[in-house]
Amino acid sequence: MSSELAICGKSVSLNLGSYLSPTLILNNLNLAIPKGCIYGLIGPSGCGKTTLQKCIMGVYKPDHGSISVFGSTPGSPESLVPGPSVGYMPQDIALDSELTVREQLVFLGRINNLNMELINIRIKEITETLEISDIDNRSGQFSGGQQRRISLACTFIHQPSLYLLDEPTVGSDIVLVHKIWNYLKHLRDNSGATIIISTHYIEEVNSADLFGFMSKGTMIIQDSPSNFIQTSGTRTLEAAILKEYIKIYSHRLETQRPSFFPEQFLNDTDLVPKRRRSLRSSIDSLIKRVSFAWFPRMKKSKEKTRSQESRDVPPSLPSYLIISLLIWRYLLRWKITMTIPFAVFLTMTITSSIVMFGVYGLPMKQLAVGIVKHANSSNYLTNVTNYMATDDFSFLQMPDEVIARQSVENGTITGYLVIPEDWDYYLKQKVVTTFSTNPNEASIKLSQVTLIQDTTHAGKVLTVQTRLFQALESLMNNITVQSGFHPMYNSFFDSRPIFKSLDEPDKLAPRYNFIVRLYVFFIETFTILLLTAWFLREGSETVNERLISLGLKRYQLLASLMVVATSFLTISFMAMFASFVIFLKLPAPSSWFAVVWLTVSIVICGICKARLLGSNIKSDIGCMTLIIFYNALLWLLGCVAWPYEGLDYFMQPLTVMVPHLEPSTALIRLTIYGDSVYTPQVYHGIGVATVWAVIHLLITFVLARKW
Repeated sequence: MSSELAICGKSVSLNLGSYLSPTLILNNLNLAIPKGCIYGLIGPSGCGKTTLQKCIMGVYKPDHGSISVFGSTPGSPESLVPGPSVGYMPQDIALDSELTVREQLVFLGRINNLNMELINIRIKEITETLEISDIDNRSGQFSGGQQRRISLACTFIHQPSLYLLDEPTVGSDIVLVHKIWNYLKHLRDNSGATIIISTHYIEEVNSADLFGFMSKGTMIIQDSPSNFIQTSGTRTLEAAILKEYIKIYSHRLETQRPSFFPEQFLNDTDLVPKRRRSLRSSIDSLIKRVSFAWFPRMKKSKEKTRSQESRDVPPSLPSYLIISLLIWRYLLRWKITMTIPFAVFLTMTITSSIVMFGVYGLPMKQLAVGIVKHANSSNYLTNVTNYMATDDFSFLQMPDEVIARQSVENGTITGYLVIPEDWDYYLKQKVVTTFSTNPNEASIKLSQVTLIQDTTHAGKVLTVQTRLFQALESLMNNITVQSGFHPMYNSFFDSRPIFKSLDEPDKLAPRYNFIVRLYVFFIETFTILLLTAWFLREGSETVNERLISLGLKRYQLLASLMVVATSFLTISFMAMFASFVIFLKLPAPSSWFAVVWLTVSIVICGICKARLLGSNIKSDIGCMTLIIFYNALLWLLGCVAWPYEGLDYFMQPLTVMVPHLEPSTALIRLTIYGDSVYTPQVYHGIGVATVWAVIHLLITFVLARKW
């Protein structure tokens, strides 16, 4: 008799929740469902119906007891469950809202190895039965009730041997419910399918061949509706279930009895046993309980053994074809979902990069400098101020040093120059008698100007000092020539660059180095932000439960997503890099392939971090907090705004924690220096990026446990 069972459960117990605080969901549950029947599963909310279905399809493994489906344990090598032999409809709507109805059904048909001709035939049959029109519209455009019918159609498309339907008729009118049940009976009679329907509607269970009533994780009733009504001596299934429920729980104290028990049942002492009734502990007694001569009502020519059923199930697709179909699915979804985010991303990153490039490293503008003169006039001072005025310096005459100091303290000026009396004369004398054997120290002092300034702002300090030095150097050269000396008289060294700077001489920092490191910084930060949001959404989508019930593996889902995300992001980032070459005049790299390789490696690192965040931290705020912290760390250790040599010694080794410093250095060598990939700094950076990508992939695919 057990060979005729589609599902057999013995003393099944399951705890969910945390390890320290487990919650008992299934409690010593026994179950016997013959092949080729429609089985109605009913019970109050939270009794474990959905969890039981997930145990049947192999998502959960019982802590105690066992479940077999078609004679094998779900998930075992010889089992067809999970796999194409299962059709699962979750309680929540399990659809990709970005796909059209046709695309949904075609995808699920192809993933179950059906040819397009058969898929089109079944699409027509199922959509007509379920009254689904406009199948070329996206699923998200339909109402809630229509989406449930589409979800049911997705379960029917490959016509498996086992259906697990969680409230399939919710939101349907009476006529449609009747058509759904007729179609289920058609599947039972013509293909020998076993159909398990979880529902809250007891009146629907009358149409089932068998039913089971669950309470608190235990199967307390299992029979056929007609037989159970007859043996209970009631007129309706609802009354029969209520009567049996009271019998089982009547041993409780009067104060513990549910208040909804009908009074006529409570007063009927013949119906109250002296001890609680329980289901028989063995599956054999369960089979006897349903031994009312139930066998699948099928013609002998259509009777099938398990081996025949196995041959009727299309062979599973190779893993690479499954990943290809999943890539097609993600492309359809990203085409709808990610078009606007990517357009916004490209616009914002390119614009912000150009703006930052324009302002990074520029000397300070519109600085106010005070002048305290102890002489009535000074031609040399006029030359200095005219030279510095080209950078929008403004010079304010100060009556004395006290007022000048107060102006610096209150922020009116950034500093002030003290010009000694007869400065022009003594400065010229200094040039004429530079190499005198008896220099007059007082004269030398009177030839010097004094700069007093606020040194809390390094940028302002460096700008004022640099421009003042340049102005005085120009003045000294003029005085030297006017005094009849050679113009090289004041030159004490000659600078000859090996690599010519791409920046203008007045820039305080290397802008092109900055823009390259900023590009690498943007690669990972935006990838983490975008994909974390996607994984947070993906983790709550019940469509993944449907895919897992069809035998798809987590690595297949993850690999397909990574291929699509890496492709989209790499194309976007390369467009961003090309804009730097075009608009910012960044030198074209000596190897575009090396740039693509570096970009792909860092994108993979970002996707893997996003996967670990989005799949393990369910709080949006928690994810954003960690991302902001990591980005701040990345800005520092990636040496985006400050060079590696400027870091403290204890911080320099920490730069290996992020895949940025060496890869960005390699990218700088490829562009600014024009080095080939065989240059040590270049292939070292490429190697570091590659190793980091491999490490991230290993951690993601091997250590990550949850989708």
